[in-house]
Amino acid sequence: IESFEKICRRERTPFSIIGVTTKIKTLRVVGDKNSEKIIDMKMEDIFNKAPKLEINTQTNDIKKEHSPPVSIDSKTAACEILRYPGVSDKRFLITIADRTVGGLTVRDQMVGPWQVPVSDCSVTSNDFFGLAGEAMAIGERGPLSLINAQAAARVTVTEAITNIAASRIKSLSDISLSANWMCDSKSDVDRGTLFEMVEELGASFCPNLGINIPVGKDSMSMSSSWTTTNNKARESSAPVTLVVTAFSPVMDVTQSLTPELKHDTGTSLFLIDIGTGLNQMGGSIFNQIFQLKDGATPDSKDFNLIKSFFSAIQSLNECDNILAYHDRSDGGLFITISEMMICSRIGVSINIPNTDDVNSYLFNEECGAVIQIKNSEISTLYKTFSQMNFPESRIQKIGTLNNDKNLTVNINGSKVFSFEMREILRAYSETSIAIQKIRDNSVTAEEELNSILDETDPGLFIESKKFNTPNIIKKNTARVGILREQGVNGHKEMAAAFFAAGFEPIDIHMTDILSGEENLESMIGLAVCGGFSYGDVMGAGRGWASTIQENIIANEVFREFFKKEESFTLGVCNGCQMLSHLKHIIPGTTSWSSFEKNKSGQFEARLSMVEVIESPSIFLTGLEGMKAPIVVAHSEGKISSDIADKGIECLRYIDNYGKTTSSYPANPNGSQAGITGLTSTDGRVTIMMPHPERVFLSKQFSWLPYDWRDHESPWLQMFKNARKFAY
Repeated sequence: IESFEKICRRERTPFSIIGVTTKIKTLRVVGDKNSEKIIDMKMEDIFNKAPKLEINTQTNDIKKEHSPPVSIDSKTAACEILRYPGVSDKRFLITIADRTVGGLTVRDQMVGPWQVPVSDCSVTSNDFFGLAGEAMAIGERGPLSLINAQAAARVTVTEAITNIAASRIKSLSDISLSANWMCDSKSDVDRGTLFEMVEELGASFCPNLGINIPVGKDSMSMSSSWTTTNNKARESSAPVTLVVTAFSPVMDVTQSLTPELKHDTGTSLFLIDIGTGLNQMGGSIFNQIFQLKDGATPDSKDFNLIKSFFSAIQSLNECDNILAYHDRSDGGLFITISEMMICSRIGVSINIPNTDDVNSYLFNEECGAVIQIKNSEISTLYKTFSQMNFPESRIQKIGTLNNDKNLTVNINGSKVFSFEMREILRAYSETSIAIQKIRDNSVTAEEELNSILDETDPGLFIESKKFNTPNIIKKNTARVGILREQGVNGHKEMAAAFFAAGFEPIDIHMTDILSGEENLESMIGLAVCGGFSYGDVMGAGRGWASTIQENIIANEVFREFFKKEESFTLGVCNGCQMLSHLKHIIPGTTSWSSFEKNKSGQFEARLSMVEVIESPSIFLTGLEGMKAPIVVAHSEGKISSDIADKGIECLRYIDNYGKTTSSYPANPNGSQAGITGLTSTDGRVTIMMPHPERVFLSKQFSWLPYDWRDHESPWLQMFKNARKFAY
């Protein structure tokens, strides 16, 4: 208890001792007054006599309705599907969440130089310097359960598999599933539907795949009732839905496939069809948009076909034969290829088989995937799938790249319809931007749409010399304090970055200083970490600084440390905000600015372009003029005063053309002149809003040029510069 109390006191975590364990097998709750026994129960009464629950259900015998044949223009349908909320660009929901904290994220939602949220799965690394990790992916096909519940369950699991297949997994049996079941428990029919789905997965489908479902969650109250202003009773009930999360160990996190097409005209796109060519449209987004009824839904009954598909994809990935990968799901084949184009800004010409129903071929949502393969590797593709007993008839060459940046659909060489890149970009993003304008600053939302529609935008890039592979020094003598406050969660990646540069990182909590247990005298450097102190409430950085300003012990400790000419300090994000309020005790920082709420009005988490400005900063020596992507994750990063041309700027936002910018989202917070990093006049203290410690390794970037994958990140040089200064 004494050790536990010490930990809690250091972490500012309140606790209470509420009981003790005993050899007597009872649960006893005693009141404060007169030791009154409020509860006194034997264990056997709690665990051994639970009544069995019996539920009556009703079979859902759905009448399979079919709409009469209709003629719908394929290009019109494609536009409507691109705008559909379940398909369209939802980056406005993604960029408000910190996806890089901890520094172990290898693959997030954002793909390619234009950072489009089309990733099939997430991948995290187990540690900073190894290649092993884990992947997670989602499967969800709610509309299908309204027509065919068992098919919906099978397709949901298969979709999770085709998503997570983008990561490098040893075998299908390594995958486990978490099943989230939702239904209206008051409905006899829905309970029956739920039973059918659970029985199908638990007793048949997943055991045949060799996949385990160790965990899950039931949401059994998916209905709501209310009374209108006219005193009319209303009730709404959600359909029975299964959402599956697949997770698995990953052998090599750097072998994670993405939908980003490679600029190589000597390549082809292949559709790997697990839907056995049936092209069923029931429950599809196409049918939902045009209010069509079709009782025949996609299905995935052949578990051997799924096994063969997964094994072949993993084998090809292991040998670096796959250039790009994207699963076929919501919206169908057309959306799969559109998303591959959008994140690559490359045109594609699709050549589909001769068919009387172009729409069912392009927009069916059967399971499968599209892969990009070099033409020289096509024989390897067929040989690998053949070795896995996957039928050759289910492998179709469907497309090639083109130079006009259009998406063209042909049948036997005759054009059916064509989209310009700008048309696809607008249709894909305008729904999300319309919502974003309501939620956020409408001006910055419009600026983001304009940046998306800029067809000449070259995307993210790096202008920097390459460095050698990191040389991890095992015996470190230079100590750097990794300072954190209550709630700060960016300390581990900060410690790892300094460790990689040859330091001995020391964990220091503010309570260590306030209690007098730590005075920083043995530290050559101090890193003030980011990551949501005080729960990321507005002004948390100022609150952290006030703790130092108002405490005599802490004030003296920091004042003396900053005076030491052999010391250095780095403040990142929340730590940057905190240090900006201590400029009265930091030599050479009187011109520093504080940081205000982002212009967008939202937390901004992005991979942004910055340029290193020539400055005295000891961290950025030799990096002057470097232009490279870096992680940002903050809600208050806007420079509050004019500090341009005062010689203290060291880092600024630039656009993808390499120019200083104040436009959103290239400048995610609206700082004047794009400034996002400051230094003291002697260069020993540097503060910045971006997170170099979250991208000090190449594998931590959501996108890097392919010729950078075998080199260390240029941002590691910042920490190596500090190590040189410490010698």
